[in-house]
Amino acid sequence: MNHSVESANRFPVPTTLGISLRYHIHDSCSDVTTALRASADFTQISYASTAIILSGKIHFPAFLRTVLNNLYQTHAMVRLLSNSNWTWVGMVTTDGDYGRSALDSFVSEATASGICVAFKEILPDSLTSPDINSAVKNARKTIRSNPKVKVVV
Repeated sequence: MNHSVESANRFPVPTTLGISLRYHIHDSCSDVTTALRASADFTQISYASTAIILSGKIHFPAFLRTVLNNLYQTHAMVRLLSNSNWTWVGMVTTDGDYGRSALDSFVSEATASGICVAFKEILPDSLTSPDINSAVKNARKTIRSNPKVKVVV
């Protein structure tokens, strides 16, 4: 293996592109637990990451998650709203990859199901953001100015 990797690194195409192969050898000592511990270095298992982009195996081949991505979550939320006959809703989310991804997925799914999203309020991603107070006040004002909206997601 060492010879193959070192030989590949001498080819002109990878070196001109600034690409080199590397390896790290682990001895599992014929023990399953040791082998699993060593292979954990190659994966990033998340219990909270729901962003759809992380499902792309081209860019994130080793990413695994224990929760469903936003497509499934927003689909379930829209089904719940539809089954409850709530067709006029508002949406409040956070500014960032997760919030924006969920917002896009939810609005698309809701619109296709005949649910009107009356407003979309986007709050700062961090509670320490300097505009958190004004954003919350604006969201509260928007919610109060939409009395037909009985559900805020």
